[in-house]
Amino acid sequence: MNSLVKRYLIKEMEGKDSVYGVILLKKIAFKVSMAVLFSLTEDEEMEVLFEEFSLVLKDGWNLPIYLPFTAHYRSLAARRRIYDRFSTIVDERRRRLEDGIANEDDDVVTALLSMRDEEGRPLSRQEIIDNLITIVFASHDTGVSLTASFIRRLAMDDLTLERICEEHTKILSETKDGTLTWSDIQKMKYTWSVAQELMRIDPPTIGNFRKAVRDIDFNGYTIPKGWNVHWVTYTHMDKTAFPEPEKFDPIRFEKSIPPFMYVPFGGGQRVCPGNHYARVSLSLIIHH
Repeated sequence: MNSLVKRYLIKEMEGKDSVYGVILLKKIAFKVSMAVLFSLTEDEEMEVLFEEFSLVLKDGWNLPIYLPFTAHYRSLAARRRIYDRFSTIVDERRRRLEDGIANEDDDVVTALLSMRDEEGRPLSRQEIIDNLITIVFASHDTGVSLTASFIRRLAMDDLTLERICEEHTKILSETKDGTLTWSDIQKMKYTWSVAQELMRIDPPTIGNFRKAVRDIDFNGYTIPKGWNVHWVTYTHMDKTAFPEPEKFDPIRFEKSIPPFMYVPFGGGQRVCPGNHYARVSLSLIIHH
């Protein structure tokens, strides 16, 4: 992944005096995720899929009117095309695994196809494709939002920039040929603390939904079983967990945070499947 990020950064910026940061980051994040998830290397196919995902994101937040000339219709049509393409890739990888041509650690698709639950059952085709789409959307949208916020912070905060440069210069001096490993990513502690603080102050998502599996009493209210509850990330501004919540202070994450008060990736039994991927992706882009 290290070489992919470096290659696409050079390719997208080569010969350009200036770039539009968000679009640049979106393209790099998308191409890297396509290579890691699906082992895709064809630029033309990645460009087509990039446009499809962009269409879903752009037109998906509109009135749900299902007529051919509406944005909602275009968004759903693009999602069907994405699903069809991913289905083809998953089926092809399954055949290669069965024929012994592919290995379970070739990419994320083969890894998901090789997974088994506690009863020895594989993931369904639907579950695999849904997980893949979720990871791509996260890397292409919310992950890019975080990276853009990070770069903006470096541009306006000399002290943070200085500490980030010191951390990455030290790590680079200890690596062989500039090749980074997961161990090196874990050494980027201040980098991730800055990212965590940015997600606290300006979270990429406003929250998510959970379904009550039983009746729940909460602060004098009863949430009936089966109801959907929307939780929000405004807990990040709770003074009891985060003193001076409006202040940018990455050092606060060197201490423990009360459970379920910091939830940029969700909480409980189900958290965002792309949380570690987001950390690696951001750390590599900032490093290079």
